[in-house]
Amino acid sequence: MSDLVPRAEAIEGAAQILADVRARLATLSPRQGAEEAYVPGGPTVDELETRIRALRDRSGRASRAA
Repeated sequence: MSDLVPRAEAIEGAAQILADVRARLATLSPRQGAEEAYVPGGPTVDELETRIRALRDRSGRASRAA
């Protein structure tokens, strides 16, 4: 018997995790989200905050255009 998860099940699980994370981040300010996302050696909190703001700006423009 194999311990491997079927591909579709793995994709569905990953999609659910991503949706949960995005929903959680949507409840935080850009600064709070950046602080939670920060890991040593990665982008700085300020860089992450800038990225979050840019993503939210793009997302807002896309939903207004629809």
